[in-house]
Amino acid sequence: MLSKNINKTSPVCVEKVESLLHQLGLEKAKVEVELSSTREFGKFGTEKIQLLFQANAGFALKPIQNAISGGERSRVMLSIKKLMAENAELPTLILDEIDTGVSGRIADEMGNVMQEMAENMQLIVITHLAQVAAKGNDNYKVQKSDIEGKTQTRIFPLNQEEKLTEIAQLLSGSKITDAAILQAKELMQ
Repeated sequence: MLSKNINKTSPVCVEKVESLLHQLGLEKAKVEVELSSTREFGKFGTEKIQLLFQANAGFALKPIQNAISGGERSRVMLSIKKLMAENAELPTLILDEIDTGVSGRIADEMGNVMQEMAENMQLIVITHLAQVAAKGNDNYKVQKSDIEGKTQTRIFPLNQEEKLTEIAQLLSGSKITDAAILQAKELMQ
């Protein structure tokens, strides 16, 4: 029964994940769910589930853990989490640096996907990417400091002007330039 359900739903899931991966810049990515029988009964019944992945055309599908780079991993994880969120009633989802290893257009697309996810749930995103942070409805700054030899973490809500400054700083580093301010304003529109 379990394998029947897996065989029935996995093609739909694979199609949705591949579509998201194409949107996130992995136009040639392929994903496959491989089922193999085992003698022992486990959490997936008497079958082992293996996720196979191929990022580029002309290469064989391999077990995902052997075939994926950091940026690809971020995009696959976001795609799977989005699919899961669409099929489960999750009131809140926390994504901690899920955008690691991407930048530019792909970071912007990942931000779009997260913005879409946030329409149906509370989404908390920890990011260092200006393209992603700019899409947040409410932004906070996390600040760590040593107080009496112990690291303390504080979180501050940001108003629009502070958000602009923080995004500009993500773009330009410690010295905020006029160009970074302009770019931050553009990203926030």
